[in-house]
Amino acid sequence: MIMRNVLLVAAFAAFCSNIFAAAQARKSVTFQQLAELTASDGAPGDALGYSLAMSGNTVVAGAEGAGGNTGKAYVFVKPDGGWANATQTAELTPSDGAPDLYFGFRVAISGSTIVVDAGSVDGSAVQAREYVFVEPPGGWTDMTETAQLALPNGIHLFSVAVAGNVIVAAATEQTVGSNSDQGAVYVFQRPKTGWGGILKAKAKLTASNGAAGNFLGFALAFDGNAIVATALNGIAYVYVKPAAGWESGTETAQLAASPNGGGGDGFGESAAIAGKTIIVGAPEIGECVGGAYLYYEPSGGWISTTQSVAIAAPDQRDCGYFGASVAVSGNLAVVGANGEGSDYQGAAYVFYDATQIAELIPSDDQASEEMGVAVAASGSTAAAGAAYATIGSNNAQGKVYVFGR
Repeated sequence: MIMRNVLLVAAFAAFCSNIFAAAQARKSVTFQQLAELTASDGAPGDALGYSLAMSGNTVVAGAEGAGGNTGKAYVFVKPDGGWANATQTAELTPSDGAPDLYFGFRVAISGSTIVVDAGSVDGSAVQAREYVFVEPPGGWTDMTETAQLALPNGIHLFSVAVAGNVIVAAATEQTVGSNSDQGAVYVFQRPKTGWGGILKAKAKLTASNGAAGNFLGFALAFDGNAIVATALNGIAYVYVKPAAGWESGTETAQLAASPNGGGGDGFGESAAIAGKTIIVGAPEIGECVGGAYLYYEPSGGWISTTQSVAIAAPDQRDCGYFGASVAVSGNLAVVGANGEGSDYQGAAYVFYDATQIAELIPSDDQASEEMGVAVAASGSTAAAGAAYATIGSNNAQGKVYVFGR
């Protein structure tokens, strides 16, 4: 499994003249902890919450370490009375699971469709695929996949996103031309008969300036109209859906960071999109203090540009990894900082139009639980994964916190 690529960077002092400093006046904190979500059958090392996604009243969380690293994904549905401490509504497992598959390394959800990535080590497992789950008519229940997404020759898919009837997945290690590990993004369209069987890609997206070692698609986001795929060259590539539908091609726009850029600050280790807003995390700025960049779509559509706003880590903590995860919903952006706290308890921050309005810290935070390793948002609700939380005597079983107004 590809782990975070630690990148050495220059001093933080030159980050950006329009950074929102920690001392900036903030709106009143309006978010409170609503629930802790755990697995009823959790075990040590499961790492529930290492990946996380949310759509409406449904949260899906990956536990890539479950079952000897075969992995699981857990679905949590908001009860009629509102979010409360709970165990899962359903467990999702692969029909062809195997040890070290790391099923749950990445998860995505849109409405009644969930996609789970198997982050097997460097694609060495046979099942180098994405797994698609469709909610049954009676609601989510324990199940195996409805369909699988695959590429020829076992090319490994690393990250995934879904919106409506389209799934996008990145093959970060794919050779393009003579460039090893340049990476490519694939688009899968739901057949008229629905998701089922083993499906092939409809289109292949690449970078016009791609090079060896870029790992295009390291982070991936999709809102139905535009795809954001980051690369380790310090660029986030935007692909806008053509009028006639998705087809193979190169990017519509390139998003970069100023003045740092160039891939030296972890830019692109996380990304999210909602409508006209894109956010990209850069958790290794400075001594891994971190930062995040907001981009607003111009009136004429996405163009190559640098950020609209740069957001600095509010607490300026070395190794805080602010930007390790990001999410956006409407005007709200959520940024995870899994290294925050004196003992790496982790934290997440909520911003409204780039102004911080809340710092999310769990009521029972633990040392080394690293809350914020993954975050998700829907409406005015945010979720944050604490993959290394101890539950009972189970070290690193993991949990998910839900926050709202």
